[in-house]
Amino acid sequence: MLTRRPQPLPAAPAPGAAPPSGVRVVALTRGEERFVYLFRADRVADCLARLAVHAADPSLSLTAADAALLAERIREG
Repeated sequence: MLTRRPQPLPAAPAPGAAPPSGVRVVALTRGEERFVYLFRADRVADCLARLAVHAADPSLSLTAADAALLAERIREG
């Protein structure tokens, strides 16, 4: 079985700093957990696909409802 390696993500900006030019950020905070997705505007479909994979992964605490909220934010741009 072939496994596709995830694309490297841009480095996360320091807290309070603006992301690098051309990089979009969506985030969800729930208690102590933080789900942060950085992506380029031309890679929205890839980000949504990765989000779906994460929501389906039982080892992660990201729920389908969390993924739906993040997906809505991603699509809003």
